[in-house]
Amino acid sequence: MDSNITIEQISDLFDTKITKLKNDLELSLDEKLETKLEEKLETILEEKLETKLDKKLDEKLDAKLDEKFDAKFDKKLNPIYSHLNNIDNRLDNIDNRLDNVDKRLDNLDDRLKNVELTQENKILPAINELTSVYLSTYKTFEKKSEQIDTLVEDVKVIKLVLEDHSKKLQKIS
Repeated sequence: MDSNITIEQISDLFDTKITKLKNDLELSLDEKLETKLEEKLETILEEKLETKLDKKLDEKLDAKLDEKFDAKFDKKLNPIYSHLNNIDNRLDNIDNRLDNVDKRLDNLDDRLKNVELTQENKILPAINELTSVYLSTYKTFEKKSEQIDTLVEDVKVIKLVLEDHSKKLQKIS
């Protein structure tokens, strides 16, 4: 071979070496870039998947917990609701009965007013009249009472005299 290598040959040799280096570098860069991209994508995907899974899991857990809580809550509250309904019914009955009592009390109020008016307008004047008659009669009897006592004494005396006269008449006869 010729010891004289031309510039063109050197240039070709450099081009070949540079192309090979360039290809090797590109290949190495592609591999590293691919590895880095895969790692990044994997990390991002894992994070996104984990976030989405966590979110979905939380939603499903919340829904299940809510469902179970509601079921237990309903189970515990149903007797209370039933009891409250019974109390409501009883209170309604009491309200109805109280309405009837109110009506009866209204009737009693009317009747009591009538009784009061009757007392005021008829009975009290009649009692006052009876009282005045009684008082005048009492005064008359009081005065006559003394006379009656005297009459009783007189009748006793007359009786004694009559008995005495009767005995005397029997002797005479």
